[in-house]
Amino acid sequence: TDQEAGNLYAAYGFISTFLGLGAGVVIDQLGVRKSLLIGTSCSAIARLAHVLMKSKMMAVAISLTFFPLGGAFGVPVLALGIRRFSHKDNRKFAFSIFYTMLMLATLVGTMMINQIRGFFPQGTEIQGQNFSWMRITWMLCTVFTLYTVVCAFCLRDIQVCEDHPLEDMVIEPTKPPTGSTKEVLKQIAQSARFWRLTAVSMIFCGVQMGFRHLDATFPKYMMRTYGPNAPWEVILSVNPIVTFFCAPLCTAILIKYKVGFRKALILGAVLTGFSTFIFAAMENYLGMVLWITVMSLGQAIWGPKLYEYSTMSAPAGREGLFVAITAAPIYLSSVPAGMISGWLLATYCPKDAPPEDRHGAKLWLFVGLSVAWTPILLWVFRKKLLKKGEDKPPPQPQDATVVGTQDLAPDEESKLPEVPSALLEDSIPVWGNAGAVWAGMGGTLSDDSDEDFVEEPEERTGGEKQIDDQSRGASRPSCSVAPDLLGEPTPPEKMADSQGEAESSHNPGSHAPE
Repeated sequence: TDQEAGNLYAAYGFISTFLGLGAGVVIDQLGVRKSLLIGTSCSAIARLAHVLMKSKMMAVAISLTFFPLGGAFGVPVLALGIRRFSHKDNRKFAFSIFYTMLMLATLVGTMMINQIRGFFPQGTEIQGQNFSWMRITWMLCTVFTLYTVVCAFCLRDIQVCEDHPLEDMVIEPTKPPTGSTKEVLKQIAQSARFWRLTAVSMIFCGVQMGFRHLDATFPKYMMRTYGPNAPWEVILSVNPIVTFFCAPLCTAILIKYKVGFRKALILGAVLTGFSTFIFAAMENYLGMVLWITVMSLGQAIWGPKLYEYSTMSAPAGREGLFVAITAAPIYLSSVPAGMISGWLLATYCPKDAPPEDRHGAKLWLFVGLSVAWTPILLWVFRKKLLKKGEDKPPPQPQDATVVGTQDLAPDEESKLPEVPSALLEDSIPVWGNAGAVWAGMGGTLSDDSDEDFVEEPEERTGGEKQIDDQSRGASRPSCSVAPDLLGEPTPPEKMADSQGEAESSHNPGSHAPE
């Protein structure tokens, strides 16, 4: 039944959420390569099982075990890899390209389903056994997933050194974080950044529910309203197409106008959160396209920013759990979306019901109400949760050099392997410095400006104050002693005389010799 299918979808999301949170700590210990091998292998086993199995209970068991495990070691690990394989000068575009590739995969998947349904509407026979169009889809998905296992096997656990210019392409091997799991969790639990990130991620469950309804509600609604051959997968392909082209474009625009991560998250959430009301007011094919277009445009703005925010707000060596927190809404939103979907379909769009008993506008109005609270809460709590500068790594102590995740004294610094760089001679004409940064030619993408946000004063812990004092002390020159051109200290009285001469030379009332 609709409710049973919705409950299974909700159970999958619930299990995926908590498996993902547990995997966040393990990811930091295993590294990108081993974690991706676990995730891709579990996903391949789950999809192959759906090709061959004939037991309903076995399908339910696989859906609640191997599929959640594959998801827990999937997208969060990829986001962690993007942070480690990119430089601070091109990381914003790296996350934008990463999100674009996710949308490309979604586009290929929807088009594949459309072609399989067109060629094999009644399925086909393979070696005397009948395979439905759904099993054929699982078969191709298994082949593609096995390809990702090979790709994961060929990865290296390295990271780009941000202390060197991007053009030098200096890399180093990553090292697992030190300390027990209990100590790691205790350290993270004491971080105010972590709890703010958790709150922001939970708020984004609302807009994520809108995308879960594209999976759980929209296909059944289309086939019951417009017939079994309704091209629901073609309509859904609008989402990856718009996001594929708009994610890099929106990133370039945000960089040109120095729009910070806070404005970007709120703007994207507004577009995605209120887009469903378009379809509720205009229940036809045009309304569908407009709804998914506006929803996808918002996703192109907030999607890359949210992944970047989560990975960059984490301390070095602790990114796994932070990224898992950001990925949690993807699965956690499946819980309410699955249960609501079953009830909405059974109430407003029941199977085999006559047209007069179907009320699609009310169905999508309820979906819109269940999604729209995200931009509202994000705006109300923006000053409490979205602190300026928290899309960048926390400051490190000045008396040690962080290599991988180990703290080394200055006299213990290891030699870092250098890789010859491929320098480009001509810049790429994209807005501002975006093209140069994308090509790895200098510039910075870290100059976000949100001056209209007035920060509220916040109490800091002793550890945070100490780090800030060290940072200020390292960057502020001494007022009493300053090096001159010969590298010798300048006496304080001489500095005072120099300052007096400088003031008199700029004083309109004084007469300096010509």
